[in-house]
Parts: sequence; structure tokens; C-alpha cells
Amino acid sequence: MNLDFSGKKALVIGDVMLDQYAYHISRGQSPEAPVPDLLEEDDHIESKLGGAANVAANLQALGIETALAGVIGHDLTAEIFKDLLGDINFIPFVDENRPTTRKKRILASSKAHPPYQIVRLSRESTEPISPELQSEVISKLSEEMKSAHILVFADYNKGFLTERIIKELKHLLPIPKVVDTKPQKIGLYKGWKFGGDLWLKPNIKEVEEITGIPYNGLEDKYTLRATGEFLFNRFYPSNVLLTLGSDGMILYTSPTEFHYLPARQIENADVSGAGDTVNAALAAAIANNYTPLESATIANYAASVVVEKRGTATCSLEELTEAMKDE
Repeated sequence: MNLDFSGKKALVIGDVMLDQYAYHISRGQSPEAPVPDLLEEDDHIESKLGGAANVAANLQALGIETALAGVIGHDLTAEIFKDLLGDINFIPFVDENRPTTRKKRILASSKAHPPYQIVRLSRESTEPISPELQSEVISKLSEEMKSAHILVFADYNKGFLTERIIKELKHLLPIPKVVDTKPQKIGLYKGWKFGGDLWLKPNIKEVEEITGIPYNGLEDKYTLRATGEFLFNRFYPSNVLLTLGSDGMILYTSPTEFHYLPARQIENADVSGAGDTVNAALAAAIANNYTPLESATIANYAASVVVEKRGTATCSLEELTEAMKDE
């Protein structure tokens, strides 16, 4: 498949985050409590773009001109975050009363074990942004959307994409939209295909919560079909790309038609941020008028590239082209 994503512009709207990885040396168990004793090394902290910002970074890596809109605080995390953005056109909405969302992972390693995560520390506010800031978001993004070929909503329910913002942006432009949201908010995106194609990109745990239908494996075609019927009859998407982790993906193109895309088997796969890569590759393909099945296939290959990397990562166009050379 010949991949060319040039000449298109994407707008990513959602919850931006800073992902940090602090690497330490394990010295066994602490003498004070049944917890690890780690030797702290201040210069072994790695910072990466996370959340909606990781979606934008993946789009940029695939050659898509990308704009990113999200809320940040007035803090050191915001400064580190902005320094990582590179050529991404960041549209910041600053709220001095909230922290910039940060996920810090503490990892330990030893001679016998490669780095493994001990704990994750979250610094965030999930309160909705103020009504005044919501008005600013709606005004600015209404203009920014006019030059975009694809919209990506990366909604992690951290307070940026409020009910009012979602409703106001709903029918502004008849362009394709990729929506990745939490189960408690998916209903707010109902019917968005009437303002341009709507792609939903949930994972299997989210779908089980939304539908109440258990995932019994790929052999259970009855429940797979029931899942598709529920999603289409309830939310009216154009297509649904359901990610199944190590089982791969299922593309629903109608309530009763679905296609299975197997995952490449990767030893010691790291799935951190893989969903963001799927969103980005899917959006890049849709913006360039690939068919739904081609778009899902591209997203599946992009995921296989990124899970071989440690931590939150991106998939470049060159890496994706190499992975798909026999497709």
C-alpha cells in the first residue's frame, strides 16, 4: 500500500498531559515497610507528550500538519510540556487555578530485571473548566476548525471537553471526526455523523461497560454482532474501530457487518499510549480518503510499531511504511 499523508491538516481537541518516567535502581525491600527501596537518580527522568498531545505527536510524525487544543496550568509541568511540542501548532487555554495534567511513573531496575513500573503518580484536576474559558474555547476552535480536514477528539474526561463545548462544536463543519472518549460521555457524541463521518474508537473494556455485553473471544460471533448493533443503534456512528489489545481490532462498518484485524504478536509489548497512535493513524488515513478497511488496517499496523517501543511513543511514516511493505 502506497502511503502518502501530505497536504492535510488535523485538529486534535482534548485532554493534554505530560507523561514522565523516573528510572531508579532497586536495592531490595525497605527495612521500614514491605515496599521497594529505590536509589533515586535525578537525571533519569524522561518526559514525553501524553494524552491528546501524544495523538498530535503521532499525526505530526506521519506527516500531517497538526494543531492541538487543550488546557494547561501555569506551572513547571506546562513549561516542560510546551518545550516538547516541536512543530505542533499548540492552541493553549490557560487556567491558572488548575495543574497541568501529569502522569509520573516510578520504575525500578536491577541487574536481574529490566525497568518495571512500581507506581504511577497523577497530578490533575477533573473539574470542568470555567464557563468563561469554555466560551473562549468555542470561539477559537470554531475558527480553527475551518482549515482542518479531520478532527480528533481525545476525551479522557479531565474537564476540558465539557458538555457545552461538545454540543457547541457538534455540527459546525461537515468533516470527518474520530472520537475516543470515556463510557460516561459517549452519549454526548451521539449522532455526530450528521455533521460529517463519525468514527468511534473505544477499547473492549469500555465497550463492555457501555453495552453490558461481555467479550467472550473472537469465536463468539453472536456477541460480537450484538455489540455492533448496540453501538450503531444507540450512537449512530459511521464506523466503529474496536481495539481488543493482544487480540487485535474489529472494524464495524454497519450494525451487522464487521471485519477482524489480527494483531502482530510482539514479545514484551508495551501498550502505553498505543490507543493514541491508533487514533492518529486512523485519522491520517481517513483525512486522505482511504476506505474504512484500509484506514483500520493502517491503524492496526501503526499500533504494532509503537508497542515495540518503551513508554509513550510515536510511529513515523517511515516506520509505518516499512511495517506495511507487504500489504
